[in-house]
Parts: sequence; structure tokens; C-alpha cells
Amino acid sequence: MTLLQECPACGRPTPEENLRCIYCGERLPVQGGVLGSFRFGVGRAFFLAAAILLVLFFLWLYLR
Repeated sequence: MTLLQECPACGRPTPEENLRCIYCGERLPVQGGVLGSFRFGVGRAFFLAAAILLVLFFLWLYLR
């Protein structure tokens, strides 16, 4: 089930995972919290880099 948020510009409901309103294109406010940092910005890049390094490490151990 998709949660909706109201666009601050046009007032229409838009899925909260969107960065922009699907009707008017206005930028939506970023949701805060623990998971918000992983959804946007440096937190997500750090998480992806750590996951890739972990996979490469286990692959290296397996192929040794």
C-alpha cells in the first residue's frame, strides 16, 4: 500500500516516495528520520559502497 502526502503547491495527493509532485512537478519536502538519510544523499551512497565492498570481500574469500 502506497502512502500519500499532499503537495504543498497544488494540494493533490502524491506518493510519499516521490521527490516531485506527479501533477505539477513541484519539489516535495524530504521526509526526515533514520531511513530518510539512506533514501537521499550521502547516507545512501555510503550504504551502497559498504554493501559492494562486503560482497567483493566474500567473493575474494570464496575464490582464494
